[in-house]
Parts: sequence; structure tokens; C-alpha cells
Amino acid sequence: MVFFADRIYQLRNEKGYTREELAAELGCMPRQIQDYEEAKLYPHAITMVDLADFFNVSLDHLMGRTHRPEINRGPGPVAYDKQSNQTTPQDQHGVKTRRLIKLLEQDA
Repeated sequence: MVFFADRIYQLRNEKGYTREELAAELGCMPRQIQDYEEAKLYPHAITMVDLADFFNVSLDHLMGRTHRPEINRGPGPVAYDKQSNQTTPQDQHGVKTRRLIKLLEQDA
């Protein structure tokens, strides 16, 4: 059975990313990626979603519950737009968007 640590290592290598490059994309330290791959640390739920989005796989696949990456993939998350009072499809690049928001909030 494939577990999260194995899956994150596998996906990172399939995409050709180093730990440092993946950490930069997610806005974390390379040591965190190493700890994930060595099963010393598990990410928070939002980081799990970021990882699944980044690798374009389902959470079930990321957690090793299935070998099919597309299982349980729906139309995608939605975001609520206060100005229009409507829900809209969320940005496909949610990882980078959230990281940019964090950076902007730090500078404010």
C-alpha cells in the first residue's frame, strides 16, 4: 500500500521537482518537504489541498487510498464574491494565489 510519504515523493519526482523547488512553489521550507517524504510530519488540511491542486490529483490519490489520480474529482472548488453576491469557480492556481495573498498581507 502506498502512503502519503511515498506518494508525495513519487509525485515530486514524476514532475521533476527538487525538494527546494517544490517548497518554493508551496511557500514552505525544503525541510518540510523532506519531513513529509520521511513521514515525520503531515501537512495541515489546506496544505494537503494545495499539494493535490499542485500535482493535479485527488486527495484520495495523494493519501494513497487509490492509484487513480482522478477519483472523486468534481467541478472544483468555488469562491464567494462579496461584491457580486455570487459564487464563482476558484482560480486554477490556488496554491500561487494563496501564497501571493500571504505575501501581500505581510507587506501591508
